[in-house]
Amino acid sequence: HAGDQPKQQDQIWLRGIEASLGVVTFSVAQADAIDAAVERALEEHPDLREKLTDDRLSGFFVKSLESVQGDERDVMIFSIGYGPDENRKMGTNFGALNRDKGWRRLNVAITRARLRVEVVTSVRAGSIPDTENQNVRHLRAYLDYAERGMTALSLELEPSGLGSESPFEDAVIDAIRGFGYEVQPQVGSAGYRVDIGVRHPSLPSVYALGVECDGAMYHSSPAARDRDRLREDVLVGLGWRLHRIWGTAWYRDRPREESRLRQAIEDAIVAPVGGRLTTPIPIERPIVTTMPSDPYDQGEWTTVYTSARVPDLPRWIDPSASGSHYDMVPAVEAVARQEGPVHYDLLVKRLREAWGIGRVGSRIHANISRAVKAAGVVLDSYDFVDLPGNVVTIVRVPNEWSEVRTVTQVSMAELRLAFLSLLRHSGSIRDDELIVAVARVFAWNRVGSEIRWRLEEVVDDLLTSGAVQRDDGLLRVTRL
Repeated sequence: HAGDQPKQQDQIWLRGIEASLGVVTFSVAQADAIDAAVERALEEHPDLREKLTDDRLSGFFVKSLESVQGDERDVMIFSIGYGPDENRKMGTNFGALNRDKGWRRLNVAITRARLRVEVVTSVRAGSIPDTENQNVRHLRAYLDYAERGMTALSLELEPSGLGSESPFEDAVIDAIRGFGYEVQPQVGSAGYRVDIGVRHPSLPSVYALGVECDGAMYHSSPAARDRDRLREDVLVGLGWRLHRIWGTAWYRDRPREESRLRQAIEDAIVAPVGGRLTTPIPIERPIVTTMPSDPYDQGEWTTVYTSARVPDLPRWIDPSASGSHYDMVPAVEAVARQEGPVHYDLLVKRLREAWGIGRVGSRIHANISRAVKAAGVVLDSYDFVDLPGNVVTIVRVPNEWSEVRTVTQVSMAELRLAFLSLLRHSGSIRDDELIVAVARVFAWNRVGSEIRWRLEEVVDDLLTSGAVQRDDGLLRVTRL
């Protein structure tokens, strides 16, 4: 986990008290694999199902680096999913992370936890080769921090190689050197820099004090002062002891400011070295009241999918014989009337099961096709059979006794209606959440590549037609 010692609030999770969980992976394929593993575990341990709820705000989820955005959970499990190849060589290809500004995806993933991040990995920071790719370097640094905590960050307190940035800083540096101390301008620390680092006289590798020199521009800018306060919280959390000097005060009363500076250095030198890593003061956050919206609520726009009662085929009819398609027409119409729009493959399945046909060969297929053409039905370009003029007004869903249709066996019209109904109920929702919600309506527990591709096609169709629009990354029904 990130950090070397669990904080007090982490004990909530460690003691086993209820905590919301989420999993972030590096790829869609890995997310699918974890989903499948979870499903297998639930089959062996059904009692776990009540722990993994579908609640949008606190339910368990597994998402890839590309799709996790605004989700937050108490504990996030970050699954790396990469390792050495068959020759025990470790590459630097980390999928989505390697793309342009991939470090932003990493930043989103590791900041989704309210209390704790659990990192699951078969490689450590030292296993990842040196690379010029900034995104991979960020991952390597995070793995190092996850394993060693603040100790990893302390190694970044190195000189930046830059000089002072103003005559004011030069004057302060000259004063400190005049006191007899060694200084280093522009010391870098985990992406932040301290204007002047004062080295500890007895521990040359330790900076006893960081001196911040603020000129008139910063002194007069409320926004800059707010930004500096946040920056100071981070630096103090990384172990810095800081002393701030205002430029106006330095030039108005330099002897007094030099005296304050010398005292700050002396106090820092006698302070315990090991006691410098402190916890930043918690930031007070406003109390936010929320009302959960369940995107998976099916409301009144669904009904249970009911299979058709197929008329018997006369006993003297051989379904493979020429001309027998005339006797198949009533069955085709019955299935279309009850189940339309119904996919052709599902229609064939209904006839085969009703008539006790072991295998549907090419001759029987040909007869069923002729029966479809001869019946009063229509066959669309997606191979769905339906009565002429039929309008889809309700979504058919399975129950515990009925079969689950595959994604190719659900018509585009029914999928569109499911998307629009869920959007009207939830108001606005991200693409990936909406796709998962629609999948669960049809009892597709795992959103594999085929399901995702088809459902993304429906989203594109809704956007193109203008029925749905995207605002700030959220989908919503267009208000006409």
